[in-house]
Amino acid sequence: MRLWHNAILYLGKKRYSLGMMIIAVFLLLVSKVNCGQDCLSCTGVETYLDCNRHETCSNNEVCFKQKYSTLSGKMLYDFGCSMSQVR
Repeated sequence: MRLWHNAILYLGKKRYSLGMMIIAVFLLLVSKVNCGQDCLSCTGVETYLDCNRHETCSNNEVCFKQKYSTLSGKMLYDFGCSMSQVR
């Protein structure tokens, strides 16, 4: 057990504790697993610049943008999260 605490990893001229490297890699992996996409979240806006709200999608969702025309002919957009489609 004593060897574990004294293990040092040399990369170039820098010295790193092996335990600290393992903890850093573990934290990086955990943060990536639980991280969804950050998307705009608005309905009926004229441009993405008019949207200042964000939402974090679930792991099985992706960002979407939908463009549509109102009855008066005005072009509007919806932004948000949507289930990803497999093609």
